[in-house]
Amino acid sequence: MRTGVALWNHREKDLLEKLEFFADAGFRAVSALGGQFVTMDDETGDRLAEGLRRRSLAFTIHHKLPYGEKPPTSAEFPSHVETFLRWQRRHGLLAGLTFDVDAEMFEQWLPHLRHTLEAFRGEDVFVACEDFPLTEEARRRMGGMDREFPRMAVLIDLGHMNLRLTKELGRVPAPGDVERYLRAVPLPIRELHVHNNDGLADQHQHLGAGTLPVKAAGAALHSMGFDGISTIEFVPSWNHIESPAGYDLALASAEAWRKALA
Repeated sequence: MRTGVALWNHREKDLLEKLEFFADAGFRAVSALGGQFVTMDDETGDRLAEGLRRRSLAFTIHHKLPYGEKPPTSAEFPSHVETFLRWQRRHGLLAGLTFDVDAEMFEQWLPHLRHTLEAFRGEDVFVACEDFPLTEEARRRMGGMDREFPRMAVLIDLGHMNLRLTKELGRVPAPGDVERYLRAVPLPIRELHVHNNDGLADQHQHLGAGTLPVKAAGAALHSMGFDGISTIEFVPSWNHIESPAGYDLALASAEAWRKALA
């Protein structure tokens, strides 16, 4: 298991400075936003690869499948996939490609997921949607795509899990609720987004705040044999926290999560 960090949530340093900072702090993975990645020039992409290789870091890209009004559009998305694939074929350092989706707009984004899986067929890269599918019924809606593409997986956002369970139960989730939720996921969980909230709003708090049962989540995943990437997705700016406290709380969250998974 590797503990990583969402680089986009920490704004005071550039991408490569953040990579070095978090590697020095003991992180073993980093994640970048697809929208930022596609604007990088080749020199920056090569420097990123050099840093990842030198620091032995796993690397994921988090993007969005086309749906609704927000970018990327259906027209521009194939060029994004080609950019990711070209960098992967040049450097071979991409562990996973993950996407935000909306279950209510399933028909809009599903063809773009298939396009991505086809493009990355044969690459040692997992492709995952965030929080989809969460149930066997949702998996069946995908028409056997997971059997056609064995590298297809799921990214589970633990903050979103806390919101869903709190709404469903009308109370703070208990350890059994957390384990039930995670064991129901019908595809391999290859990455987590780890952050906290009060169960009412998606606040992206550090693990020292909020109502997520952190120890229970860690214990459940440990019992399930989780061996993927845990990406700390705490957002200092959303919580009115400035640097260096934001960096310190990201480090503290990573340490708390490592202990929960042990």
